[in-house]
Amino acid sequence: PAAHKPFDPKRGVGAYLVRRAQEHGLITRVLGGDVIAFSPPLIITEAEIDRMLDCTEQALADTLAWVRAGA
Repeated sequence: PAAHKPFDPKRGVGAYLVRRAQEHGLITRVLGGDVIAFSPPLIITEAEIDRMLDCTEQALADTLAWVRAGA
């Protein structure tokens, strides 16, 4: 398996992912570099969790395409 290493913080991959997530309706925050955090309410429903993960999946796909394009 290929080794995984963090992105160069100057590329802003985490920040890009957070922006894409927000465009898909999910509020997250970047903790630094390529680390993001979720802060759902304690009363979140299963349907809301599914929606959160759908938005995350879309944001990750957008970000992967952006990274692969060499941005």
